[in-house]
Amino acid sequence: MYVAQIFGYYDYIEINAFLTGAISIGIISGAYSTEVFRGAIQSIDKGQFEACHVLGLKKYIYFFKVIMPQMLRLAIPNLSNVWQITLKDTSLISVTGLVEIMRQSYIAAGSTRDPLFFYSFAALLYLMLTYLSMKFINKLEKNYSRGY
Repeated sequence: MYVAQIFGYYDYIEINAFLTGAISIGIISGAYSTEVFRGAIQSIDKGQFEACHVLGLKKYIYFFKVIMPQMLRLAIPNLSNVWQITLKDTSLISVTGLVEIMRQSYIAAGSTRDPLFFYSFAALLYLMLTYLSMKFINKLEKNYSRGY
């Protein structure tokens, strides 16, 4: 609200809870992913860049044909960590008023007085999401590994 007043907007600003949660989780995971990509690009040998320059390749061609495949091979394991952190952080969205898996389990457990069933179900949902995403990421890692 105070930032809007700096720019001359004095009305009430109402933002949807889902939009707020999606933007905040997106900004956080985007910052982590940016650092992963930066580290992957910096770990590529400088000779690769110099060889592309000597060959006279345009920047977008050598980035997509030479640098990007090497960068993805180095970045995928770290991106899987970022994905797992993002998956865990989605339970923090309930602070904004959005009802997500853990909040819904809390509400259901409070109304039925059977918390073990609902929290176990939520844990199984998170376990299923984690398992499926890790199977997908392992397949990606295998496809981008050396010698595949």
